[in-house]
Amino acid sequence: MKKSFLKWTVITFAAVSCIDGAVAYGLAHPDFLLRAPSGYRAFIRGIYLDGARNVIQFEPDCARYNSELTYTLKPGEFFFSNPEYNTKYRVNSLGMRSAEEDLRAPDVIVIGDSRAMGWGVGQEDMYTELLRQWTGFKTLNAAVSSYGTVREMKLLDRLDTTRLKYLVLHYVDNDYEENASFRQHDNFLNIMEREKYEKIQRQYLSSKRYYFGKYTFFFLYRVGAEVYTTYLRLRGIDELKSDVPYFLNALIHGRKTPLDGPRLVVMANGKFLERLKREIAANEYPAYVENMILVSDDVSESGYFVLDNHMNQKGHRFLAERLRPVLK
Repeated sequence: MKKSFLKWTVITFAAVSCIDGAVAYGLAHPDFLLRAPSGYRAFIRGIYLDGARNVIQFEPDCARYNSELTYTLKPGEFFFSNPEYNTKYRVNSLGMRSAEEDLRAPDVIVIGDSRAMGWGVGQEDMYTELLRQWTGFKTLNAAVSSYGTVREMKLLDRLDTTRLKYLVLHYVDNDYEENASFRQHDNFLNIMEREKYEKIQRQYLSSKRYYFGKYTFFFLYRVGAEVYTTYLRLRGIDELKSDVPYFLNALIHGRKTPLDGPRLVVMANGKFLERLKREIAANEYPAYVENMILVSDDVSESGYFVLDNHMNQKGHRFLAERLRPVLK
């Protein structure tokens, strides 16, 4: 019995060590993943996204609590990094990755979450900065990581829109949860209390510490997630079937700022835009909705980081080229 227990202990220890080592190596060497088998690359990327990466909104040096928006970026300068990048942020007094001067009567405001914020790229490489250079418009990047459409609208209410010509709204599928909650609570946005935010922040910081078996746990979790996702796909369950109505409800009822003056540009993936077109054609909406300009943010694989699900410098340039002819 003792020999058998010892045998299985050694086997388990060896297995966990191998899995932890294989995952740790992949996380630390993104370039290696380009040459690795696609299955291994997909699993490492999933583990990274599930909890192995740094998250800007919970980093004390990068974000601060806000009673109306849960958090904003922290004003000033700081660096934010993950294995594939180490980028400098210059943040204005309202907590946005844009110059202080941009807050005064901008021509273009871009709102969104981490994609529009420029997660992973230098400030000069963000598509908002490229648009500023190419069009000559004063452009304010008002995007903040993980914001849904509702908080984006609340943030818009804080901004100077007196000379606004274009409002670019960058929609991402993970905006769904916030938008759905807003509608299901009679258009009320429930903001997290400071104590809960700080508790989550402490848990996040604690989770960054390595312990033996950590990556094996992530690996097993990822296997379960893949099985569950496959099950939902086979059942034909699509949780995003209401994403367009929830988005439009947040756009219409989530703000006080009038949108009758500026031209609204919505950027999102192609499938969402097709559903949005059908919804607008089938029902009556305000003129600023019916006349909105739709721009796809679909980018090829080379426009993304290997590990991170955010666009790299090439991806941002591609989006800037798509938006450039729209901003006349």
